Amino acid sequence: MASLPVEDRISELPDSLLCYILSFMPTKYAVRTSALSPRWNRVWASVPVLDLDESSFSGSKSFELFVRRVLYFCNSSGVQKFTLNYGYWPKSLSEIDGWVRIAIMHKLVELDLHVSDLSLLLIETNPKHGLMEKLVDGCPALEELAVTGSVWEENLGFNISVLELMKLTIHLATYIDNFIEYVSRINVNVYVRAPKLEYFDLQQTVLSSCVLENSESLVKASIDPTDHNVTEHPTFAGPATALLAQICNLKSLSLSAHSLDAKLLKRSSNLESLVLEQVRYGCGIEKTKIFLHPPELVPNCLLSHIKTICIIRFRGMNDEFEVAKYLLKNGEVLNSMKIYTDGDVGTKKLEKILKFERGSKTCKVEICRED
Repeated sequence: MASLPVEDRISELPDSLLCYILSFMPTKYAVRTSALSPRWNRVWASVPVLDLDESSFSGSKSFELFVRRVLYFCNSSGVQKFTLNYGYWPKSLSEIDGWVRIAIMHKLVELDLHVSDLSLLLIETNPKHGLMEKLVDGCPALEELAVTGSVWEENLGFNISVLELMKLTIHLATYIDNFIEYVSRINVNVYVRAPKLEYFDLQQTVLSSCVLENSESLVKASIDPTDHNVTEHPTFAGPATALLAQICNLKSLSLSAHSLDAKLLKRSSNLESLVLEQVRYGCGIEKTKIFLHPPELVPNCLLSHIKTICIIRFRGMNDEFEVAKYLLKNGEVLNSMKIYTDGDVGTKKLEKILKFERGSKTCKVEICRED
């Protein structure tokens, strides 16, 4: 008796349903379905879920090759979830960086990353939807983190909690049409829990409300609101003062020159090194001023701790000379002040600085021409 032909009803299902079924299995096995028949050849490439686990491969090299091929052939218009379990740190940082970037390009919604030995990570994206938290949570050994991207939302908040983190960089640009109106509405909240953090670099168009928990280990910081107009807005003083109040153990501080205020220096009593950097040409420099408001009492750090001061992109404006004069006069333990300028400032004009009164008899002033 002849056997009845077997009907392949599964293969007759629409691609959308097949992709839904394959999304419940690891990507390694989803890819293997391409060997079933020509009908299944590239169905896996449209699956909106990628589940990649290094432990199911013979070694890291075969796993990395597989991930590259999967991401290369993946044609899903939207990746709902990207799960990556990797027990080894790749030889090249560009490996994980590239994988995450490609996933984000596919409109990634959910990220689940576990890399046991990861110590350095760069994230370039809009830090929203909890993606960054999930990325960082999967890297318990992370020592250095850089978050760069653009902010398009009026209300944004994200948390960074990494016990081993020692260096944190946050560079966020805000694209705005009406600056004054927007700055009044924007609310960016950043919470950092990193008890071993030693270096913090914050660069934003509009300064965040930033909370640094257990920041006693922090010794070096750089703060730069990239739009100089933001320092004139009433909302600037609050976040800036609150931030510096949390990092009072700093020994080295770099400020964009237009954000300098003596009240900020009062919050950093242990400061030993101060760097002031003026904005570049093409950023409204003709309107920019260094906003130093001398208080009745000179900041303690200037009287007894600051040993080196560096002023970068000195343009020769009157208020810049006043700042240099104030710092030299009140820097009683100052060892050196270096001023970097370009060819647009005349030598005779710069020589005025050399004649300013110095609070420290051992202070040397050096004027350097920028290339």
